[in-house]
Amino acid sequence: MPELFRSLGHAHSEYEKARLEAQREFVTLQDDSNEHRTNRKNLEEIALKQDILNPNSLSDEDLRRIQKKIGSTSTT
Repeated sequence: MPELFRSLGHAHSEYEKARLEAQREFVTLQDDSNEHRTNRKNLEEIALKQDILNPNSLSDEDLRRIQKKIGSTSTT
């Protein structure tokens, strides 16, 4: 009987570790997603300031190229 309870205790501990790890991973994914949305919004604002119509139809890479181009021309 003590072995059964020991085994159940171990299983419960493993379950809690896995649950906490999944929760941490979920929070990390949410943070990454929020950061991406913020970066995307900033890139779209830059595009709008450059009179680029409908920047939300551009890819992230296109917007980064525009930002890089603006940065290189503003320093010259």
